[in-house]
Amino acid sequence: MRIGALNVVLVSLLVAASCGGDDARTDVAEDARAAAPDVGRSDPVEADGAAPDAGAQDSSPDAAAPDASTPDAAPPCAGKTGALGDRTVSIVSGGITRSFDLHVPAKYDPTKRAPVVFLFHGYTMSAATLASTTHFAAAADARGMILALPIGIGTSFNAGECCGPASANNVDDVGFTRDMIAALDAEYCVDSKRVSASGISNGGFFVYRLACELADKIAAIAPVAGVIGMPPASCNPVRPVALLHIHGTGDVQIPYNGSAGAFRSVAVTVDAFRTKNGCAAGDGTVVYTQGDVSCRKWGPCTAGADVELCTVTGGGHQWPGGEPLPYGGSPTPNLIASDAIADFFLAHPM
Repeated sequence: MRIGALNVVLVSLLVAASCGGDDARTDVAEDARAAAPDVGRSDPVEADGAAPDAGAQDSSPDAAAPDASTPDAAPPCAGKTGALGDRTVSIVSGGITRSFDLHVPAKYDPTKRAPVVFLFHGYTMSAATLASTTHFAAAADARGMILALPIGIGTSFNAGECCGPASANNVDDVGFTRDMIAALDAEYCVDSKRVSASGISNGGFFVYRLACELADKIAAIAPVAGVIGMPPASCNPVRPVALLHIHGTGDVQIPYNGSAGAFRSVAVTVDAFRTKNGCAAGDGTVVYTQGDVSCRKWGPCTAGADVELCTVTGGGHQWPGGEPLPYGGSPTPNLIASDAIADFFLAHPM
């Protein structure tokens, strides 16, 4: 399902040297978490028609995608009857007008607190392009999630060392995110324990910064093809933030193993959060395998803030299960990232 027509002008998808080629889951009941701790991945039939091997996790989105809008222990919302459907919202943040595209599912109920997902685009991309690439609105609709797609300054977000005009001009995108959360909370019945963030490339870098600097508001993050854009030692979350990282080993824009003087490796990035979240040491546990995709989870972690890494062997700078992006490789069909991310967020409230 695509976000409807939006007044966003697509910027040509050019990879800038300044970004080194960057594109360029209310608490959930504990029994529900135990029954389906890692849900939302696709479980397609192998190319030869054979069923997936017995070791693969059976996690059909249809079987594990409950309506996430649930009553909260706090008093019911009153007057939170914001518009349904698709629209572009403008707010003033840091003294300037900023915008985000908003998708509110038809099943939104102002008497039930709804999760919010922020989805950040990559450098030189647009919010509209990311919406049509990921089909995240369909995943949000199935789970009763409000979906917000922020629009970056100069088609970029300030993730620290990355990327483009936002980083160069020290744009306060963390403050922008805090202001977006406040704006949504003023108009909708938001579940403050389940506000999460995902993004690709520069957007992936940025959600790491949110985990470091806005952990009082962000419950979980799920970067795709993006690593941490600041020294891990300088990242000091006020509380553990659950992490699902998705990355291809054949990514030539943001290399899986990092690149000297430019980007940290996936291993360095994920290990930093495994340590910060107090997760059990070791190699973790494989929780999903299908074709070129293998997902490994570390836990138990402090406050249930699990760390999970899904590796796409040979995968490029793409959104798994989405539409192709012109940055090398093709999106694997063996992981529907939007479903996997949405379910991870549901399973990991603050």
